[in-house]
Amino acid sequence: MIRRKVLVLSMLVTSLGALAACGTPTAAPGASGGAGSIAPGDKPEEAFEEGGNLEVPASMVAEALDQGMPLVFLDARDKLNYEAGHIPGAINVPFFDVDKHLDSVPKDKWLIAYCACPTAEAKQLADQLLNKGYTKVKVIQEGLDGWTGMGRELEKGTPAP
Repeated sequence: MIRRKVLVLSMLVTSLGALAACGTPTAAPGASGGAGSIAPGDKPEEAFEEGGNLEVPASMVAEALDQGMPLVFLDARDKLNYEAGHIPGAINVPFFDVDKHLDSVPKDKWLIAYCACPTAEAKQLADQLLNKGYTKVKVIQEGLDGWTGMGRELEKGTPAP
């Protein structure tokens, strides 16, 4: 019983920390001085370089997807938020429980992490993946709102196994 309370409290503290980070101001896409981000005018192939900038504009991710680039979307939010609406085909890998989901995360494809913050939880997920040896990891710069703001659809529920 105590172990469960400690686990719940730990998850709550982690989530509150991420929510607090969600309010952190971020530079506008393409703003100068945005180390770690790519300007919207750049080409998709420039955005997807191993070891390059972590953040990629939603428009560039959409363009790469439309051009047939095999991308794997990773929703860094908790299961309830994922089920409420996620990018079609996305894998739910909560930033606070990455190890439990590593079996479903391929190493040979570009992984595109996102959250609704726009990047607080996704960056935590990306950093953990990079520390575990993944090299093809990017974060949608504007988060889920940037994706839907372009008219991209979301799906609800849990994908079939």
